[in-house]
Amino acid sequence: MQAQTARQRSELAFVANQTSNNLSAYTLNSTGGLLAVSGSPFSAGGAPNSVTVVPWGGFVYVANVIPG
Repeated sequence: MQAQTARQRSELAFVANQTSNNLSAYTLNSTGGLLAVSGSPFSAGGAPNSVTVVPWGGFVYVANVIPG
């Protein structure tokens, strides 16, 4: 049986909210639950529908259905 180790970095989850034109951001707590990031949700243009994160974690990109 392996011992569990504490997370060494923040792990984030993002949700594009198309009907409210924003992006919700969450951190994972020690039990795997979600906690809203301070300031979330964030404005994300017109009808955001997808999210991608740069592999090294520096940026999050959101694609919108409606230009803006």
